[in-house]
Amino acid sequence: TALLNEKTFGMTYSEILSRDRALGRGYYPNIDGYPKIYRSEWSKTQKFEVIHRKFEFFTNALTGADYVISQFPETIPNLICDHFSIGHFHLLQARLGSLMLWSDSSAFYSKRYQESLQGCLNDAPSTTPLENSNPTINFKPDSGGTQRLASMLEFWQLPNLLLFILYQLIRRSLLKLLGRGKKNSYRSFDWLFTVIRGYRDYRYLGKISTRLKEMRGERFVFFPLHMEPELMLLDYSNYFNNVFEAVVYISKALPADTTLVIKEQPKVLGHRSRKFYELLNMLPNVVFCALDESSLDWIADAELVITIAGTAGEEAVRMGVPVVTFGQNQVINELPTVFFVDSHSTCKKAITRILDGNLRSDELVRAREALNAATKQVSFPFPDYVSLFTADYPCLEHARNSIRELVKAYPELSHLENVLD
Repeated sequence: TALLNEKTFGMTYSEILSRDRALGRGYYPNIDGYPKIYRSEWSKTQKFEVIHRKFEFFTNALTGADYVISQFPETIPNLICDHFSIGHFHLLQARLGSLMLWSDSSAFYSKRYQESLQGCLNDAPSTTPLENSNPTINFKPDSGGTQRLASMLEFWQLPNLLLFILYQLIRRSLLKLLGRGKKNSYRSFDWLFTVIRGYRDYRYLGKISTRLKEMRGERFVFFPLHMEPELMLLDYSNYFNNVFEAVVYISKALPADTTLVIKEQPKVLGHRSRKFYELLNMLPNVVFCALDESSLDWIADAELVITIAGTAGEEAVRMGVPVVTFGQNQVINELPTVFFVDSHSTCKKAITRILDGNLRSDELVRAREALNAATKQVSFPFPDYVSLFTADYPCLEHARNSIRELVKAYPELSHLENVLD
């Protein structure tokens, strides 16, 4: 059955499993401090059976469907949709303020977005120097990411942390006594140990970190680490998602006068072992930046920004900074100031080209203007999305507005307007 499904839908079971934080846990060595999930130790047969059931369920569910609408792209439903030519649409953040967009692909962007960017790139100015240009829209960082960062920094303050540990200890003890814990899920108290390790790492990084004012006048490149495990690495950058390997590639590629500045994602603290940070700190040209400093400030002063599939890549483009990316499924890869790399040699080639000054400032303006214009064309405002993300009640008016925007973007779905009332 596995071989038949692999041949039919064009993806191996191992790759599908690697996109699951439990069943594919062995593919993520950089987060060995992440709480253990019982399903991660299942046999090959047990794990394959899960995939069998998902293929069977979604094949039956989607039989006869003309379109599929979901909040996020999911691997197996998308494979089935693509095989049977079923259109599928997914509501995603545009990574600019509170804007949202509808994706029509299995990646973290839409084909429409990609086509719009190509058109805007052709229309964008090609001779304006960066220092004489003005953005076409006011730049605002992704609102959800900004709020999450602030809340996590507050979380790691000791009084808040102790209250959380006490609450979780009581809650999880009661669930265990009542036999109400999820079967084959996380071990009951592993999250407590993860949080305790996280506080230890929070203090450790605070001791070894560098502040931006200390780097003034020095040449550096900026690489903010990713949230792990998380969709951007699990699904959208599955072909390269090893952040430790990426740091090693970058470090080896940098000339002697350039430093690699790393910023950890505060929500990941506790997921990694101390050895991860200690090894990176031993690299001669690598430093960690302070957790409480804005990534935007570091991006503004960096020679270039490096990411796998993070928001920092788009932020850098909007701020006129070159980008190197390890993630192949990103809309910004279409831009002339963004360089996709997948090995040490391609990484070194891209970094050398940028640091040697072979990228014209007018190209940075052109890329920025094109991205701003394309985002504006394909997105729509959804200011309540972050606050409603975890709502446990139906938000019908927001659903109606989103469907209207979907129909506006894809006129072939105009018959959906009949259900809005």
